[in-house]
Amino acid sequence: MNIKIYRCIYLAVAVSAMVGICVLVIGKVRSTSLEDKIVPSGLVPVSNPIDFGKIEQGTVDGTFELVNRASDPTRIVQVDKSCRCTEVEISKFEIPSGESTKIRFRWDTSSGRGIRGSDFTIFYTVVGQEGIFQTHLDIRGDILPFFEIVPNSLIFDKDKAETKIIRLIPRKKDVTIQNVNTTFPALKVEKTSLHEVSVSYYPEKFEADPYQHPYFTITTDCPTEPSYTIFPKIR
Repeated sequence: MNIKIYRCIYLAVAVSAMVGICVLVIGKVRSTSLEDKIVPSGLVPVSNPIDFGKIEQGTVDGTFELVNRASDPTRIVQVDKSCRCTEVEISKFEIPSGESTKIRFRWDTSSGRGIRGSDFTIFYTVVGQEGIFQTHLDIRGDILPFFEIVPNSLIFDKDKAETKIIRLIPRKKDVTIQNVNTTFPALKVEKTSLHEVSVSYYPEKFEADPYQHPYFTITTDCPTEPSYTIFPKIR
């Protein structure tokens, strides 16, 4: 009698253990299947952003590749650019699932200095889904100018007459000063050499005007940056 009881208990424990193992295995399989389905959907860039590092003033070309990770075809309907300095060309507007399109661009860095960037947004639709989706793309670089202005900012005491010298230092080619100009009454600017400008401040001519700011413009023979404007501060 005792042996039969022990056998029943043993069988019950064994069955419970088998059921527990099955539940764990099934749960693990289901969990793995769900994780496998969690992938980026829509038009996904292979690399973003694109950083050009140090670049010269001029133009640079590049290409983004967008892969359609959706299970249905996508169609590009619009491209918005952050500035007119970037031109964009799309190789393919309708992209089947799993395939890609190339976004070629040309970035005009002629008037840029230092760390700059541009961006554009790709708007697209997905077959079988409502609404318009978007993918944001960024480009950046450290733009090296053809010349430097030293100092690149000026500060004058509003009660003190003073003259300061601005120097143009060529970096890549022999850029020279062609002309200087200002319409601000309290400033007088003169070209003193091919690479120097004198800036004089006359306090008796200064009138605080919120609609007129002190400035002067240096005209150069640089093809990428023919003019350079400085805004002195008068305190």
